[in-house]
Amino acid sequence: MNTAFDTTSMNHMITAISQEMRGASRKTHPECDTLFIGGPPPSDLDQHALAQFGLSKNWKVVYPSFDPADPMRGPVGCYVVVTDGLSETMVLTDGRLWKNDRRSMTVIVFAKLGITIRVSSKGRLVVRDMVGRYHDHGYDLALEGVATRAARRPGHTTVISTIGQLPTVLDIRTMNQVFANAE
Repeated sequence: MNTAFDTTSMNHMITAISQEMRGASRKTHPECDTLFIGGPPPSDLDQHALAQFGLSKNWKVVYPSFDPADPMRGPVGCYVVVTDGLSETMVLTDGRLWKNDRRSMTVIVFAKLGITIRVSSKGRLVVRDMVGRYHDHGYDLALEGVATRAARRPGHTTVISTIGQLPTVLDIRTMNQVFANAE
């Protein structure tokens, strides 16, 4: 496992993204089925491993990828694993964080697919069609909001794990969430 990247900073960024997407409801809801984990940009094989991971436990996964040399610059891309928990799973690629204004919740925009993904108050992913205009300034607002929150060091203990060959970073509270909801 390659752990040459700054896992602590990456954990703070991942936790900040989670908090920015959840808005006021920062506590984990018992029905939450969304995991926030991150790491370096995944290869096609790594994306397949992420999809299998999501399918195996019926988890939706938000995976922001970072430049290992400088994770505090923010994610270089966002991947989302959606699954029906039975036999179908899909990895959405080329997502970007976006925010309408400073007070709104952050969403992930997949411009090529014409969809947005947000997190509901119960911690579930909500997929919607892109309706209206998504100004370029919204991408900067989202990264600024995440960076500001990450500077407050919201992460707790960093856990490093692998999914397939992909090294991933998650917060200890995320790991506790996985164990609490394990079958």
